[in-house]
Amino acid sequence: MKVSVTGFCQDTRRLGSGEMFVALKTGKRDGHDFLDAAKDRGASS
Repeated sequence: MKVSVTGFCQDTRRLGSGEMFVALKTGKRDGHDFLDAAKDRGASS
């Protein structure tokens, strides 16, 4: 499957349609907890 990515983002609040969500794990948060939110906002991957 070919996917077009228009950019990268690590914050689902700023994620644009077609961007790739980068889930980072830090001492305070785990970006993997926001995968569903990223999908709902139109992340391409």
